[in-house]
Amino acid sequence: MDTAKLIIYPYSFSSSVFARFYELIPNQKIICGVAPGYCVQNGIDAAYYDEGEPTGVPIFLNFYDALEKCDIVLWAEYNYEGIENFKISVVEKIIYAIQKGKHIKCVQKIEDATLLFFYGLAKKHNVNFEYFNNETKEERMKKIDKVTRKDIMTIANKFKLDTIFFLEGGGNNA
Repeated sequence: MDTAKLIIYPYSFSSSVFARFYELIPNQKIICGVAPGYCVQNGIDAAYYDEGEPTGVPIFLNFYDALEKCDIVLWAEYNYEGIENFKISVVEKIIYAIQKGKHIKCVQKIEDATLLFFYGLAKKHNVNFEYFNNETKEERMKKIDKVTRKDIMTIANKFKLDTIFFLEGGGNNA
């Protein structure tokens, strides 16, 4: 099996564990992390964040340049408290990545309607959207079944997407 190229976005201290223990992610190579531009110097080693030994994983500032070189975006957990505009910017970039055919592995906690929206968007663009949290699949599906079309349309409209699509069994409530 070929090794998939993965970027970590947005990169921060909480995502440094992925760069530090990258060998635990099978069949994937972390090619870089992408940090908010105001945080670090372009090209610095990921060790900058946890002050450990060098990892060999560079941190870059330009998401779009990094996206061109990868197959997968690991949507890392990030504390958006007090920086709502940055959260919207990250979501817009994840949407863009999906539209460009990139697979997404999400460890960022997101709302149920947003999760269902991303599952549908990924399905439309024939990419994988994998969501990792502490819930079982059954627990997550029970919550997702309560999501309405209106909830998903609100998200689509917020990001100015013209069409919306639904997965069978989820988000079909009127």
